[in-house]
Amino acid sequence: NVSISHDGVQATITLSGPADGNWFGVGFGATKMADEPYAIVVDGAGAVTERTLADHAAGSLLPG
Repeated sequence: NVSISHDGVQATITLSGPADGNWFGVGFGATKMADEPYAIVVDGAGAVTERTLADHAAGSLLPG
């Protein structure tokens, strides 16, 4: 699940997903991974990363 709120200055993105140890994420501005969307990914330990996805691949980690 993803929800986004905005107060005119700051956006808040809230993600929730399975707690079974696998990763989950959400991509923006695309309909498939081949479009190389910006994505927020949460790994099985709860670490959050921002990536540019690739076609059927993890893509590139964005600098944080």
